[in-house]
Order: sequence, then C-alpha cells, then structure tokens
Amino acid sequence: MSNATAMSLTTDITGWTDEQVVALRAAVTEIATKSYVTPLPDSGDIDTTGWTAEAYYEAIKRLLSKHQVQVGAIFETVKTGNPFVSREAVYEIGSYPQGRSLRGFTRPVNRVQQELVDEGLLPDDAADLLETVYAPGASGYQRAVGFRVPLEVIKIAQEEGAKRGESRR
Repeated sequence: MSNATAMSLTTDITGWTDEQVVALRAAVTEIATKSYVTPLPDSGDIDTTGWTAEAYYEAIKRLLSKHQVQVGAIFETVKTGNPFVSREAVYEIGSYPQGRSLRGFTRPVNRVQQELVDEGLLPDDAADLLETVYAPGASGYQRAVGFRVPLEVIKIAQEEGAKRGESRR
C-alpha cells in the first residue's frame, strides 16, 4: 500500500439500487472515519483548556432546550469514550433522513460556548465543545465526516457521571 496522502477510487454504480449506493457510502465513511478514533489516554495525558464540570453542565443545560441532537452527539462520545462521533451516528441520533445537510450543526454549541466565555465560566481559549471534522487532504467544499469532543470534556462528564451514580446508591 502506498503512503500517498490523497487517493481516488472510481466505481461504476450504474444499475445499482438506492440501497446499494447508501450501503457503499456508509462503508466508505466507516473506513474513512476509523483514522479519527482516538482512545482516551491516561488522565495525566489529557490536555486541559479550562473546561470544568460547572461549565460543561451549564452548556448541556442551555443546549437541551432546542438542540437535543447536538447534546446527543456529545453524550455519544461520553458513553463510548471515543471523542469522535461520525456523520452517520449523528443522522441516527437525530433520526435525520439521509442527505440532510449538517451545515451549521455546531453553530448553537459555539454560541452557547461563547456565552459561557462572556460570563466568565470558561476561558476564551477553551477547546471547542463540538468541532467539525473533515476528511484530511481534501480541499474546497466538503461534507463533514463527523464531529469531535475534547477529551477533557469526556473525562469530566464520565467522572461526574460516576460520582452521581455512586451518590444514588
């Protein structure tokens, strides 16, 4: 296998059913997104940018009123410990029809994060709570392959969830 940074594959899908085309796209996306999976490192190895449990819960509280799919995407990363959530997972979480645009998907999260910065709950240089991920090496307009949540946020949410779970026992 070549070490090329970009490669193209052309396949004639003439005569394929819609289901076959959808399955092909899903398979290609699954293969492409495997390179974005980052396991949670040991706690000491996670970069911190200022997220706290208070800031995280405030962001989630504000997003839950109108932006449940974004919250669902964030929760998926917390549940799996994987900071990457694929485009297909977002479609599933939101029960979105295939082909729906995800343009602007992170906009409400960015707005809430800016509010937290303005209120002094979060430093200005904190990592984006939900960052769009694009295929590496592609130029021009492209669809997001998924979204990423900072490891520090996943760690905070998992630790807080464990504390809350223990206090209910």
